[in-house]
Amino acid sequence: MFLFMILGLPLAFATLVIRAYPAEELAETKRSLIRGLIFSIPLWFLARFLGGLLPPFWGSPLVVLHEFLDRALSYGALPLAGYALFWRFDEKIETPRFVRRLTAFYVACLAPMGLGEMTRSLLAPDFYSLFLLPLLLATLALALPLFVRTWMETWTSRRVLLGLGAAAALLVLSSSPWFLGAHNVLVPILVIGGSFALALLKTLPLLTKRSPRPAS
Repeated sequence: MFLFMILGLPLAFATLVIRAYPAEELAETKRSLIRGLIFSIPLWFLARFLGGLLPPFWGSPLVVLHEFLDRALSYGALPLAGYALFWRFDEKIETPRFVRRLTAFYVACLAPMGLGEMTRSLLAPDFYSLFLLPLLLATLALALPLFVRTWMETWTSRRVLLGLGAAAALLVLSSSPWFLGAHNVLVPILVIGGSFALALLKTLPLLTKRSPRPAS
């Protein structure tokens, strides 16, 4: 019952690496994965701290604020802080390589969260925790590396719009448990499923694009 929650993200990324990642970046991808796994330990405790700042307010729209702190913001923004411990954001690196490296780091940070989330929902598993939350984690791992790179490369006015758009998207994704509490399962399926499809559509071309070789 918990297999998708635990194995969905790592198996999907392993398939992506085998079929799409350049062989010459294999060593760097391994380093990204190892460093992401190391950071996943403090990430879990930091996420639990943020999630405990507000009670869940189940049955109320205010549950969105709890879910935003507990999962969307924690799993979306905190891995960026972890990335900054190992690499500089202003490093001169091609966009495809940057996106592949940060995606690998995100996946390694978030993949163990499936096991942690299983312990939270072990006694009362629900559709959101078992199926939609792993899809939400995959959406964050796909969308945020491209968002960060785009943020770094665009004008200031567009950065503001991108930031507001990302915050709005995280809030919408965080509202899924409230929709489930209202017994409207179709809405979170469409929202998270559509977000995942859009992130995959936008990011996959960069993940599979080869960086230009330096002139000899």
